[in-house]
Parts: sequence; C-alpha cells; structure tokens
Amino acid sequence: MRRRAMTLVEVMVGVFLASLVLGGVFQIFNTSQRKVSRAATQQTLASEVRNALKVLAQDFKAVKADSLEVDSAANANSAVIRFDRYMVTGEGDQEKLAFDRFERVVYEFRKPFLTRTVAGSTRTIARHIDSVAFSRPEAPDPAAAAGGQINYDEGWAARMDISMVGSRRIPGSVQIASHTERVSVFMIEEYYRLINKNRFLSMATLAKDDGAKVLDEAFDFDAMFAQSLDPEELAKLTIQQLENLLDKENDSLTEVKEKLEQVDESIDGIDTRGDRTWYTLWLGRAPTEVTDLQKDLKRHTEVGDLENDLARIDATIDTYETEHLKNSFSGAGLDTSSMDKNSKEYSDLKEAYDIKMRDYSMKEAYEAGKQDGDPEYVSMVDSYNPSSLQKGVITSSDGSQETFTETDSEFAIRQEKAQVIHANLQKVDLTWRDEKGGEESVKKYTAAKDLRDLAETKVSFAKQRDAHEDNIGKIETAKRTAS
Repeated sequence: MRRRAMTLVEVMVGVFLASLVLGGVFQIFNTSQRKVSRAATQQTLASEVRNALKVLAQDFKAVKADSLEVDSAANANSAVIRFDRYMVTGEGDQEKLAFDRFERVVYEFRKPFLTRTVAGSTRTIARHIDSVAFSRPEAPDPAAAAGGQINYDEGWAARMDISMVGSRRIPGSVQIASHTERVSVFMIEEYYRLINKNRFLSMATLAKDDGAKVLDEAFDFDAMFAQSLDPEELAKLTIQQLENLLDKENDSLTEVKEKLEQVDESIDGIDTRGDRTWYTLWLGRAPTEVTDLQKDLKRHTEVGDLENDLARIDATIDTYETEHLKNSFSGAGLDTSSMDKNSKEYSDLKEAYDIKMRDYSMKEAYEAGKQDGDPEYVSMVDSYNPSSLQKGVITSSDGSQETFTETDSEFAIRQEKAQVIHANLQKVDLTWRDEKGGEESVKKYTAAKDLRDLAETKVSFAKQRDAHEDNIGKIETAKRTAS
C-alpha cells in the first residue's frame, strides 16, 4: 500500500498555522511578563515612597516648636528641611519621647534622592522621588469666633500635610511607574501649646499636666487627635457652638472615611501571589497565605478584626524572616533562629542581612532596566567597606556621590559602624534566593511587609472613624437636650 506524501503546499500551510499558534503563545507570554514586571515595579516603588513618608511623619510628630525651616528651590527639584526633634528613648513598648533631649535632623531632597541626616550620620531613605511637598491648612475664619463664640479649632496650626511622588522606569520597557502618597501629621508640642487654651474639648490629660510630662509619656498619638468629647463640657455650649463642633466632626469623619477607601485601594494593589512559572501565566497565579491576609484586611472594617489581621500579618512576617535569616547565615555556622532577638548580635546580623537583601533586589531591577551607556551598578555592600569610606561622602548605587558636612569624630563613628556591618556582610549567603521557591518566598515576605504598613494605617483610621462617630452622637444628644 502506497503512503501518500505531503505536498509542499500542505507543508507551508502547516508551518503557517503553527507560526500563528506559536506567535499567539509568545504574545500571551510576553504580555504576561510585562504585566508581572509592571506590578513588581509598582509595588516596590509604592513600598519605597510609603516607608520614606513614614520616617518623615514620625520625625514631624516630634518636632521641637519653632525650630522648623524649609528651603526649596524654585524648580522644586531640591529642598532642605531642618528642625530639632525630641529624641526617642527606650525600645518597643517602652519607646517614648524625652522632653529634655533633642537632636538636629536635616532632610535633603536632590531629585531623585531623599536623604536624612541625624547626628552627622546620613542615610538615603528613598532613591526614586520626584517631589516632596509640605503645606499647612489655612487659618480658621476669624468670623467663626464672632459674637463671643469659642474658636474650636485652635490646634489647626500644628498640622502639617506632606505629599510625596515617586517614579521609576519599568524594567524592559520605556514606561514609567509612578506612585503618590500623602499623610497629615500633628506636631505634638505645637499642638499642645495651642489646644491647651481650648475651654471645652475634653483634653483632661493635657490640661492638668505640664508639657514635659505629656511629651515624656508614651501615649496613643492617633487617639489624641480623635479625642472623645466630654458630655458635661458639651452641656455648657450654646446651640451655635454645638453646630460648629458638629460640622467639624462631620468634616473629619468624611475625611477619615476617604482615607480608609484610599488604604483599601492600596491594599488591593499589592501583588501577593507568588508562583511565576510559565503555566500560571495562562491560568492566573495561585493565591498564597499572604493573599488570604490581603483579602481579610481589605474586607474587615471593625477595629477588633483589623487588629487581629495585623497580628496575623506580624506572625507571617516573623515566620518568613526567621526562615530567611537562618538560610542566609547557616553557611557561616550561625543559627539565628536560636538567638535572642533583642540581643546586639542578632540586631547587627539582621542589619547586614537587610542591606544585602536590598542590594540584591536593587541590582536585579537596575540590570533589568539598564540601557546602553548607563554606568555599572555600584553595590551597597561595597559602600560599607571601611577602607573605601570617604569623609563627608556617600556613594549611591548608580555611582553618583552625595556630600554632607561631617566632623572627624563623626567620621570615625561611621567607620567603626561600617566595620561591624562589613564583617557581618561577609557572613550573608543569599544563594538560597536563586533556588526553587526562594524568590517566591522573598516576594511573599515583601508583600506581607507592605500589607503590615497598610494594616497599621487602617487600624489608626478606623479608630479615628469610631471616635468621630461617637462624638457626633454625643453632640446630637447635647443639641436635643439644649433645645
């Protein structure tokens, strides 16, 4: 029986059809890869901006009254922010502000770098910043106090609104990822000076104590600025005063609800799915335990549920961190899982681990987006080599150098610190990251840390929302009684 051979036309048709199929597959794969790259870049950028703004906010809360100076260039590409801040003493739950001790803090924005200098030591806290803006709300309308009415908003001048915009190129493309983050901060000492003159807000703990005692105690900062009103004090107010106060509480409630919506959007934008193997690009990457935390955090609205979510996120982060540190130092014969986490040895090793992990991620992103003519990546690890340190100079990952004022004694302290870090950096081995599951474990760990920041923020806003809603109920009750 003769077997029929394929004709040239049939072969060509087959090749054509196969090329269409393969082309489609490649297009889907390529599109998926671009989406993954965009999501990863967006998430990394958002984390960088959010963490930098968090550092700024903590500093501004502790600003010493009348010490703030902000100098910015007309083109908005550079600025210098100087102030004295009360020093923090203690650790963890024992952390508090020392009213009698303060330190000079200097922030320098040189687009795209944002650095923070304290006690002569400079640290770059962000490397992809487009702009940083500081503003204060307008003064209350003087007419609001007409007719002997109490100016219920005397603390307005202590508020500082900070917004930060970051951007970076998406590796493998010419597109730019951007992220904007905002925060409102009350400067504690200035707020105390102003609010202490208010005659009807229930600020008992502030009114009876002097400023030194208030600032030297650990207290719930967010609760302080969503203070519960005292029904007895409200009963002394006129209808007009109650209506003014009710307007203020309603405006504050609307604002905090908008912030909660923004937090939920940020929570939804975090990529918590780990698997990036080729077949998951067709079916959608599988959810992880961090994805479950993400869904719960976005879904929950009550403070108790959100605090439970935060505790679960902390436990997840601790599990990943313990595993990663153990993998990183096992080659040096160190078992970090058995160390006291409050010990200096553990703290020094973790600092070296954090530096090397950031350097690893930054190098990956830099190399992926590198173009012809770009300088070679400069490792952060090299910058901690005591022999390469220069007085008053810090070298960034792109090879650029930042200069600052540094005395001989301050430089000696920085060298001594660098010696400890450099010695520990030699003990860090990150080869486990390249092994199966290593990269995905790091990705989920990073996503969990991003979720933690947002969980903490959502808890704070939820508490403020509840306080404002409670105040509104009290004011409405007072109005009914007064009428």
